Amino acid sequence: MIEFIEKERYYDDSAFTGQCWMYPTFMVKDGIEYFMWNRREPDDSWKIKEREGQKAELLANDGAYFHFHGIYADPFDMLTEMEQRGHTFTEPDNLFVDCCENPKRGGGFVDFHGNRNEVSAAFHYRIYDMALIERIRTAVTRIIERSRENSILTKQELRVQLQQGHTLNDLLAFGPGQDCEIFKADKFYPGDVVVYIPDVALNHIPLDRQIKDPEELEEVLSQCYTGQDFIDECHGDTEKAERLFCYCNWQHPSSAVDELADDGEES
Repeated sequence: MIEFIEKERYYDDSAFTGQCWMYPTFMVKDGIEYFMWNRREPDDSWKIKEREGQKAELLANDGAYFHFHGIYADPFDMLTEMEQRGHTFTEPDNLFVDCCENPKRGGGFVDFHGNRNEVSAAFHYRIYDMALIERIRTAVTRIIERSRENSILTKQELRVQLQQGHTLNDLLAFGPGQDCEIFKADKFYPGDVVVYIPDVALNHIPLDRQIKDPEELEEVLSQCYTGQDFIDECHGDTEKAERLFCYCNWQHPSSAVDELADDGEES
């Protein structure tokens, strides 16, 4: 049996919440209390309606989870669609927040949240069923591994794929850099694998359209840096090349190598 209870209210005087009363709200299942949220009073009518919908989700799935926001109420529907469309997570290493060890949270939960690189589709699920979270982790790992496998291309392989009409977004997992969008491989690969593409907007690199003009193709490929390009920039020093790769987050390696040298002198 599942029921919902509220604990003693407290006054939140912060400007962020709007200076209001807060009511800690818990789900009770099998005699164990699980924190859900702090109900705000006064609150907007749309938020009250949303909370009722979240309670309905918990009642329907025997207290396994509910979702704060996202296209899909069921996380597996979202993950299935991501696999089918080849979509990737913006921050694959920061998808899960484990709140199981906090005594104030009762029985505990895990928050599964994030967004996608290819479309704006933020999601946030609060999950109480630990068997369910392991199934989600398995599905997520499959998506992450596939995206990393798909992102390992030599420059020649990338050239051929682009000549065949594929877009850069079809082939590589672009993500956030320093106030911009870049491609950066999951690790440094020496050799001909493309590991880095700098600020795409600043360098006029098209992600979502075919590159049919041969001159434009050559210009784009000249900005698709391989591990060997980094090594050449560092005059054959592979260790320095890897540090340079880690340092780059918007700029060209040729610009960043001087910044890296300056940082080294300061330290």
